[in-house]
Amino acid sequence: MKDKHIIEILKDIVDYLPKYQEYIQQLKDQGYTMIGYCRKSKQRDENSNDCQRLLEQQVEKLKERSLVDKVFVSACCKSSDPIANRDLKNSSNVINELESVDGDMQDLLKVLSTIQKVCLVTLDAAGLTTGIDNLVSFLRQGIYKYCDEGIE
Repeated sequence: MKDKHIIEILKDIVDYLPKYQEYIQQLKDQGYTMIGYCRKSKQRDENSNDCQRLLEQQVEKLKERSLVDKVFVSACCKSSDPIANRDLKNSSNVINELESVDGDMQDLLKVLSTIQKVCLVTLDAAGLTTGIDNLVSFLRQGIYKYCDEGIE
Protein backbone atom coordinates (compact mmCIF):
# COMPACT_ATOMS: atom_id res chain seq x y z
CA MET A 1 0.00 0.00 0.00
CA LYS A 2 2.81 2.40 0.87
CA ASP A 3 4.58 1.75 -2.47
CA LYS A 4 1.34 2.46 -4.32
CA HIS A 5 1.12 5.92 -2.71
CA ILE A 6 4.74 6.68 -3.51
CA ILE A 7 4.17 5.70 -7.15
CA GLU A 8 1.09 7.95 -7.31
CA ILE A 9 3.02 10.87 -5.84
CA LEU A 10 5.88 10.37 -8.29
CA LYS A 11 3.44 10.20 -11.20
CA ASP A 12 1.80 13.46 -10.07
CA ILE A 13 5.19 15.17 -9.88
CA VAL A 14 6.23 13.97 -13.35
CA ASP A 15 2.87 14.94 -14.90
CA TYR A 16 2.60 18.35 -13.25
CA LEU A 17 4.58 20.50 -15.72
CA PRO A 18 2.96 19.13 -18.90
CA LYS A 19 -0.52 19.57 -17.38
CA TYR A 20 0.33 23.10 -16.25
CA GLN A 21 1.66 24.02 -19.68
CA GLU A 22 -1.44 22.54 -21.32
CA TYR A 23 -3.55 24.80 -19.10
CA ILE A 24 -1.41 27.82 -20.03
CA GLN A 25 -1.87 26.99 -23.73
CA GLN A 26 -5.64 26.80 -23.21
CA LEU A 27 -5.58 30.29 -21.72
CA LYS A 28 -3.54 31.55 -24.67
CA ASP A 29 -6.02 29.93 -27.07
CA GLN A 30 -8.77 31.89 -25.29
CA GLY A 31 -6.91 35.13 -26.01
CA TYR A 32 -5.05 35.63 -22.74
CA THR A 33 -1.61 37.24 -22.76
CA MET A 34 0.77 35.54 -20.36
CA ILE A 35 2.90 38.12 -18.55
CA GLY A 36 5.69 37.19 -16.18
CA TYR A 37 6.97 39.34 -13.34
CA CYS A 38 9.97 38.81 -11.11
CA ARG A 39 11.73 40.96 -8.58
CA LYS A 40 14.88 40.89 -6.53
CA SER A 41 15.40 42.40 -3.12
CA LYS A 42 18.57 44.40 -2.69
CA GLN A 43 21.10 42.53 -0.59
CA ARG A 44 23.85 44.37 1.27
CA ASP A 45 26.65 42.13 0.12
CA GLU A 46 25.33 41.35 -3.36
CA ASN A 47 26.95 42.85 -6.44
CA SER A 48 25.11 43.72 -9.65
CA ASN A 49 26.45 40.60 -11.41
CA ASP A 50 24.85 38.36 -8.78
CA CYS A 51 21.59 40.27 -9.02
CA GLN A 52 21.64 40.04 -12.81
CA ARG A 53 22.39 36.32 -12.76
CA LEU A 54 19.60 35.57 -10.29
CA LEU A 55 17.06 37.65 -12.22
CA GLU A 56 18.06 35.97 -15.48
CA GLN A 57 17.40 32.59 -13.86
CA GLN A 58 13.93 33.74 -12.82
CA VAL A 59 13.19 35.13 -16.30
CA GLU A 60 14.32 31.87 -17.90
CA LYS A 61 12.07 29.82 -15.59
CA LEU A 62 9.06 32.02 -16.37
CA LYS A 63 9.63 31.60 -20.10
CA GLU A 64 10.36 27.86 -20.01
CA ARG A 65 7.78 26.71 -17.48
CA SER A 66 4.98 29.24 -17.79
CA LEU A 67 5.36 30.05 -21.50
CA VAL A 68 5.05 33.79 -20.82
CA ASP A 69 4.82 36.20 -23.74
CA LYS A 70 6.48 39.10 -21.91
CA VAL A 71 8.55 39.44 -18.73
CA PHE A 72 8.92 42.49 -16.50
CA VAL A 73 11.47 42.85 -13.70
CA SER A 74 12.04 44.94 -10.60
CA ALA A 75 15.73 44.65 -9.84
CA CYS A 76 15.78 46.27 -6.43
CA CYS A 77 12.63 46.28 -4.34
CA LYS A 78 11.18 44.58 -1.30
CA SER A 79 8.14 42.34 -1.58
CA SER A 80 6.41 44.72 0.85
CA ASP A 81 6.97 47.79 -1.36
CA PRO A 82 3.72 49.10 -2.88
CA ILE A 83 3.43 47.50 -6.31
CA ALA A 84 2.43 50.68 -8.13
CA ASN A 85 5.39 52.60 -6.65
CA ARG A 86 8.09 50.16 -7.75
CA ASP A 87 10.68 51.40 -10.23
CA LEU A 88 9.40 54.99 -10.19
CA LYS A 89 13.03 56.04 -10.17
CA ASN A 90 15.18 54.28 -12.75
CA SER A 91 17.91 53.54 -10.23
CA SER A 92 19.03 50.17 -11.51
CA ASN A 93 21.16 49.49 -14.57
CA VAL A 94 20.66 45.76 -14.03
CA ILE A 95 17.45 45.71 -16.09
CA ASN A 96 19.28 47.18 -19.09
CA GLU A 97 21.76 44.30 -18.91
CA LEU A 98 19.12 41.56 -18.82
CA GLU A 99 18.23 39.68 -21.97
CA SER A 100 14.63 38.99 -22.98
CA VAL A 101 13.09 41.48 -20.53
CA ASP A 102 10.32 43.84 -21.61
CA GLY A 103 10.78 46.44 -18.88
CA ASP A 104 10.21 47.20 -15.21
CA MET A 105 7.08 47.50 -13.06
CA GLN A 106 6.13 50.88 -14.49
CA ASP A 107 6.28 49.40 -18.00
CA LEU A 108 4.19 46.45 -16.79
CA LEU A 109 1.53 48.79 -15.40
CA LYS A 110 1.31 50.55 -18.78
CA VAL A 111 0.94 47.23 -20.60
CA LEU A 112 -1.69 45.99 -18.14
CA SER A 113 -3.79 49.08 -18.83
CA THR A 114 -3.97 48.14 -22.53
CA ILE A 115 -4.76 44.42 -22.31
CA GLN A 116 -8.19 43.03 -21.43
CA LYS A 117 -7.29 39.36 -20.99
CA VAL A 118 -4.11 38.89 -19.03
CA CYS A 119 -2.66 36.24 -16.77
CA LEU A 120 0.09 37.55 -14.48
CA VAL A 121 2.62 34.87 -13.53
CA THR A 122 5.20 34.99 -10.74
CA LEU A 123 7.42 32.22 -9.44
CA ASP A 124 5.82 32.42 -5.99
CA ALA A 125 3.52 34.72 -4.05
CA ALA A 126 6.43 36.71 -2.62
CA GLY A 127 7.55 37.37 -6.18
CA LEU A 128 4.72 39.89 -6.42
CA THR A 129 4.02 40.91 -2.83
CA THR A 130 3.82 39.58 0.71
CA GLY A 131 1.09 42.01 1.76
CA ILE A 132 -2.55 41.24 1.05
CA ASP A 133 -3.44 44.95 1.30
CA ASN A 134 -0.78 45.68 -1.31
CA LEU A 135 -2.27 43.05 -3.62
CA VAL A 136 -5.85 44.28 -3.12
CA SER A 137 -4.76 47.86 -3.83
CA PHE A 138 -2.95 46.74 -6.99
CA LEU A 139 -5.97 44.79 -8.24
CA ARG A 140 -8.43 47.59 -7.43
CA GLN A 141 -6.26 50.11 -9.22
CA GLY A 142 -6.35 47.95 -12.34
CA ILE A 143 -10.11 47.44 -12.13
CA TYR A 144 -10.76 51.17 -11.80
CA LYS A 145 -8.52 51.89 -14.77
CA TYR A 146 -10.55 49.51 -16.90
CA CYS A 147 -13.84 50.99 -15.72
CA ASP A 148 -12.62 54.54 -16.34
CA GLU A 149 -11.67 53.58 -19.89
CA GLY A 150 -15.02 51.91 -20.51
CA ILE A 151 -13.67 48.37 -20.61
CA GLU A 152 -15.86 46.06 -18.57
